[in-house]
Amino acid sequence: MANQIKTWDGVGYASLKTFNGVSAAGIKTINGLLFVLTLPSLGYFSGGYSGANVTTTDGLTFSTDTTTQVTKGALSIARRFLAGINSSTLAYFAGGYSGGYVDTTDGLTFSTDTTAQVTKGALSLARYSLAGAQSGSV
Repeated sequence: MANQIKTWDGVGYASLKTFNGVSAAGIKTINGLLFVLTLPSLGYFSGGYSGANVTTTDGLTFSTDTTTQVTKGALSIARRFLAGINSSTLAYFAGGYSGGYVDTTDGLTFSTDTTAQVTKGALSLARYSLAGAQSGSV
């Protein structure tokens, strides 16, 4: 049980190839109340809680990771405990908690990531603290 949590601090993303035999490109992280979604050049942090549920999505540019993050397209509903997945063109943030369980899925288009997110297909059951996975490669 002692070796189940691994922490990466200050690792150069471009030089990171594998960790314990797992490709770094296949790792998605749930961190506290928000979901972290990564692309080769940007990471997105969406939703969460800061005294109240938030709609905020921030973008971290990996090559300039010491500069302030840039606000990206907002979620359609302020919420926490959501999950995320991505295709090659969209980030999807689904479910969560906003005073009740949420069935909403929002889509953030990478090429226009400063515009508001668009509601996509609803989950079959409203819920929070879910996890996401995708088939194929990104």
